[in-house]
Amino acid sequence: MASEAEEGSKQEWERYGKGRAILPKPRWSNIAEYTSAAYDRQVQQMLDDNLLPGQMVVDLGCGEGRWVEHLLRRGVRCVGADLLVSNARVTCARTRLASGRALAVVADAAHLPFKPHRFDAFISFGLLEHFRNHVPVLEGWTRLLREGGRAIISVPNACRKDWIVYEALHQLVLHRKLVRFYPTVRGLVSRSYGYEERWTPAYFRQLCRLVGFTEVKIHGLFLLLPLLFHPLGDRIPPALFRRIAPTRRSAQWGLYLFAVARR
Repeated sequence: MASEAEEGSKQEWERYGKGRAILPKPRWSNIAEYTSAAYDRQVQQMLDDNLLPGQMVVDLGCGEGRWVEHLLRRGVRCVGADLLVSNARVTCARTRLASGRALAVVADAAHLPFKPHRFDAFISFGLLEHFRNHVPVLEGWTRLLREGGRAIISVPNACRKDWIVYEALHQLVLHRKLVRFYPTVRGLVSRSYGYEERWTPAYFRQLCRLVGFTEVKIHGLFLLLPLLFHPLGDRIPPALFRRIAPTRRSAQWGLYLFAVARR
C-alpha cells in the first residue's frame, strides 16, 4: 500500500510540469537567477555551515539527488532515500559510480531501513508536511542520528497567505482545479500536490523541540511576491527586478521555512 507521502504526489507533480511547459518563453531569466540567489545558494550555504567533510548524512526525499551531489563534492558521505525515484535512481547511481561514496535507496520515509544512530545528520526538504501523522515520522528520523547530530528540514510557510492565493489561482487557471485550504492549529492543509500542510514558524519550532531537538533555528527563504513570479517577473527589466525582489532570509516570511536543529 502506498504511503501518505506517495498519495497523489507523482500525478500532481507531472501535471505541474506540463502546466509550466505551456507557458510562453520569457524575455529575461529573472526568476531563474532569483531562485539561484534566494534559494539554491542559501541552501548550499546552510548545508556547508552545518555539515562537515567525512560526516555521514542521509537525504530523505532526495528526488533527483541534487543535494546529495553537492555534499559529495564537499567530501560528505551521503545516502539518498526516496519512494519516487525514477529520476533519483539514475542521478544518484551515476554519482555513486563516479565517487564510490553515494547510494540511492528506494524507501518509505515512514518506515526507513536504516539502523538507529547511524548518521551524523539528516536533511529533508519538502517531505515532512505530506504526512498527517508527522510527529512519529519525525521521531523515527531523529532516532537515525548520533548524539549531537544535526537536522535540516524544510516545509511550506503558512504565514504566506499571498502565496496561497497565487497557488489557488494557478491551479484554477491552468488545471481547472479548485483548491481548498483548511486551517488547523499547525497552519493550513491543502491537496494541491497530494496531502500537504503548511506550518507556522512557531509550530515548526515547537515540533522540533517536541521530538528532542535543541538549538532550533528557523530560516525563511524565497521572499518573492507572487505578483512577480513567472511569467510576469521574467518580463521586468533585470535591474528593476533585482531592486524589488529581496533575496535575504526572514524567520517569518519566507515561502519555505528551514529548521536547523541539533539533537
